[in-house]
Amino acid sequence: MKQRALQPVPVAPLARRKLSRIEFAQLMLDQEGRCACCREKLRSDLIIDEHVTALDHGGTNDLSNRALYCTACARAKTEDDLAESLHGRRVRGEIGQKYRRNMRQLKPGSQPPTFATNRDGPLKRKINGQVVRRPKQRKRVRPVRSFSSRQNPSA
Repeated sequence: MKQRALQPVPVAPLARRKLSRIEFAQLMLDQEGRCACCREKLRSDLIIDEHVTALDHGGTNDLSNRALYCTACARAKTEDDLAESLHGRRVRGEIGQKYRRNMRQLKPGSQPPTFATNRDGPLKRKINGQVVRRPKQRKRVRPVRSFSSRQNPSA
């Protein structure tokens, strides 16, 4: 008998928390004022703090998971993390076709697409998808005209 591997349940990521001034100063001292990626000296107006392991990938807001980057390195790291982040959101069902399918099913008044009806049946489907009972219409009765009692105009 085959055993299937248990798939981990996806966990929603934590919210990003800002660094306090003390935490920022601690990171500057730990990194000796240099970028965590390229090791260039950081300028005060071009510093970005990043999560080493992104929050979408199970990272935390702890100081051990934070680092200071120059803007060029931070941009490159963000682009790499973004692709992996979108994949994670699709797996969790937050975006993508799976999400859209679920949203369609949650719409109020939606009916299954296999509703059986015909023009002569008692029910009809409106354009908005609502199913209603057809109104009973009186059938028109045409007056009966007899062509045999008509007089011949040529006689």
